[in-house]
Amino acid sequence: MGGGGKSSSSNTTNTTTVSGTNAVQGDNLGVILSGIQGSVGNITVTDQGAVNAAKETAKQALETSADTTKEALSFGKDSLKEAFSFGEKSLSANKSAIDAIKAVANQASENTRTALAVADAAKQREQTGLDNSSYLTKFAIAACVAGGVLGVVALRGK
Repeated sequence: MGGGGKSSSSNTTNTTTVSGTNAVQGDNLGVILSGIQGSVGNITVTDQGAVNAAKETAKQALETSADTTKEALSFGKDSLKEAFSFGEKSLSANKSAIDAIKAVANQASENTRTALAVADAAKQREQTGLDNSSYLTKFAIAACVAGGVLGVVALRGK
């Protein structure tokens, strides 16, 4: 009877289990990948505007720092200007005071010279015996005598 044939069969079963379950608690600001097999896929990551906010914050901080520095320098400049103005006015006032003291000293020197001259004249009169009272008395007597003589001459002439 005949020859028999040969028969074979094969069965392969491939099973892949993919679980797509994620559990996130709180803010989901990051990236969670789960259950991706053989492909990363398209992934988009966002910082929710954190970089732009940080950039804007840094910009404002630098602007504020620049404004503060400008104000500080302006204040310093104005303070220095006022200090120099005060110093100049003080020097001017001191110069005026020194000039007034010089004038008083010159006047005092002149008064001293005059007083010394008067003292010298008084000393000379004292040494020569001519004090003012005797001199004035003699002058008054001479004037009276001269007046009397002129009066007599005038009366006789009539």
